[in-house]
Amino acid sequence: MVTFELITLEIINATNTTASLPKVTFELSTLEIFIYGTLSTAIITFVIEQLLTWHSSKIVTLQKRSDEFIEYSKKYYLPLAHLVAGIEAETDPRYTTVRTEMLFFKLAKYLSFRERFLNEGVGFSFPKYTHECKVTKCFDTFNAAINLLIFNDNKKASASVTNYYNKNPDILPFMEKIETFPEYTTFESICRNGEIRGKLYNYSDALCNSITKGVTEEYRTWYKFEVLKSRTERNINDNAEKEIEAIIKLHKDVYYKNKVISMDKVPHDR
Repeated sequence: MVTFELITLEIINATNTTASLPKVTFELSTLEIFIYGTLSTAIITFVIEQLLTWHSSKIVTLQKRSDEFIEYSKKYYLPLAHLVAGIEAETDPRYTTVRTEMLFFKLAKYLSFRERFLNEGVGFSFPKYTHECKVTKCFDTFNAAINLLIFNDNKKASASVTNYYNKNPDILPFMEKIETFPEYTTFESICRNGEIRGKLYNYSDALCNSITKGVTEEYRTWYKFEVLKSRTERNINDNAEKEIEAIIKLHKDVYYKNKVISMDKVPHDR
């Protein structure tokens, strides 16, 4: 028989008199101690096993989702961002002249890819929920701008452009037949509106950046820590912007002011 004795508690009252509480004792047999110890060990073991199982399951799920995300990024997300960036480049407000044929080709290519993307039910699934929401909203906004501002919510016209690209996916056949395509004539007049081009540029820029940032976030652990990273990145971007502006200015001077012979004069048939 094992006897446990609680420590006597003493309470000192306001008159400094000491009152002792009676000692409280309880007795446990060796068998009871064994039973209680066994139960405690079993409970602790069960809890630890559940935590380890949950953690292991979480790791497996994260690995599967990570592999799936990388595969989707290569097959869908990055190609989508590339197509959107093409539309962004053609609607850049720094250019005073709009290449409507090239813009129409890139828009048709985007519509074809978007159709496949939606039909296959891929959707957006990013490691961070905030990135996922932002990409989805930017995608919806960009498509709304195309559907309403370019096609006036005419689904048949949009489908017609998509089918035309699917039949002529290469740029040369696409351009050769474009003048006879009725939707292009309407598109050409719409693209003269600078406000519409500005909306396409802003929404394509937002969608392209959101996809790119969402994809690169998965590889964040790959990058080493850099001091003053934000400042360095800002300087790189600023310098690149200046170089691009210089190229655009030179392009205008060479091909529009001086009227030199350009690639547009080279015959396609060879």
